[in-house]
Amino acid sequence: VHAVFASATPMSFGIAFALSTGLRLGELMGLKWGDFDEKEQLFNVKRTLRRQKIQGGMNANKYGKKTRLVFGPLKTKHAYRTIPVFDDLWDDLLIHVKTVQKRSETDLVFCTEKGEPLDPSIYTCSFRKIRDQVGLDKDVTFHTLRHTFATLNMYAHVLPDHKKCSMNKMSKFYRKQDKNGNNKLKKAAIELEWRVV
Repeated sequence: VHAVFASATPMSFGIAFALSTGLRLGELMGLKWGDFDEKEQLFNVKRTLRRQKIQGGMNANKYGKKTRLVFGPLKTKHAYRTIPVFDDLWDDLLIHVKTVQKRSETDLVFCTEKGEPLDPSIYTCSFRKIRDQVGLDKDVTFHTLRHTFATLNMYAHVLPDHKKCSMNKMSKFYRKQDKNGNNKLKKAAIELEWRVV
């Protein structure tokens, strides 16, 4: 997580959010503000965003692309799940909210500056750059972020109390403070996110 925020790319917070919650890339791109419960400090995973071939195969859309972004159901019935959010991540999510609030009617958490769905490949490319900067093996993919989460037993079948306990463990990896107790890198990365996209 520290390398993600230190990179200060426009996608830093989304990548850190996925790492901290175990979301698949399409699930991250499909998150809407209505999926969050502020009182309980959690969210529900309900949909995914993916590329789909345009009917007719050879027919391209107005941009010359043969695919389009579509929202759809999750991979399995167990993929529909509730994930608690630890305090530091929740605080950063609230900063993120201020940058994207009322940008569109789509209600998307991670979207373009105009509020439109973001192509998941943008996050994949951003993650690869960070991976290469810190010298991780090329076999480490965005999906690999889920495995860190899985080691804390955070998949759908875990009991809610165990999820909260595990999220508290995850929060220790998320915090990165300077000698004065400030989270400057993280805050700068979150604020930068919407100035660049």
